[in-house]
This record gives sequence, structure tokens and C-alpha cells, in this order.
Amino acid sequence: MKNFINIFKIILLFVFIPIASKACIYDFNVLDAKGNKIEKDIQYKNGDVIILEVTWKQKHRGCDVDISETKFNVDGFKIISNPKWETIDRDAYSKKLKLKVIENKKSTSSVIVTRNCDRGIQTKSFIINKNK
Repeated sequence: MKNFINIFKIILLFVFIPIASKACIYDFNVLDAKGNKIEKDIQYKNGDVIILEVTWKQKHRGCDVDISETKFNVDGFKIISNPKWETIDRDAYSKKLKLKVIENKKSTSSVIVTRNCDRGIQTKSFIINKNK
């Protein structure tokens, strides 16, 4: 009887405790002028220009939020170029942001990507270190 009660409690936990899961996956790659991936841990200085490839993959089917609704918030960067998303396949898109490192009184610069859908707010950050 005790085993039955313990098993019942475990089942209740799985039924009533919400399990957080990401609905989207973001990947970041820094590219050189030829489109080759380069090391992310390089130190940058104000005035440097980087190309940041952002790839978005959907983990669930039937997302009602259009890819164009994705927001980019920057701190310590100026967005020089923000092209339209390119379709990689049915559930994946990519875009290449051209960013200029600018003064922000911090030792880092960041890009925060945000999507808001019925599965919650999905965010991912890309951060670089700066030389002063």
C-alpha cells in the first residue's frame, strides 16, 4: 500500500508540475568576410566590425509567430546591416547581422534575441569581450 501511495505521489508531481522547455533554439557564429566561422572568444575593440550569423530552429510544429517578429536588442553594438531572414529548411532560418562595436562603458557588448509566442518568451544572448 505504501508503494502504491508513493507511486501515486510521483505521478501527481509529473502531472501538475509544469516542465519548462524551449520552443526555439538559437545558434550564433561569428563569420569572417568570406563567410567562414571564426573563434568566438576573440577580444574586440570599439570600431571593430563583425558579422554575426544567427540561426533559429523551431522545436515544435505550427508556430503562429512569424520569423520577422524576432527582436534584436543590442548593448555595445550598432547594427549596420539587418537583412531579412533566409530559409534554411521548413523549421529553420538564418540571418547575418553586420555589427559595429561601440562604446558602452562595459567590458562586453551583447546581442539579445527575443521571440514571444504562446510557449513563452524565448531569449538567447551573444556576448563578446572588449579591449579598452
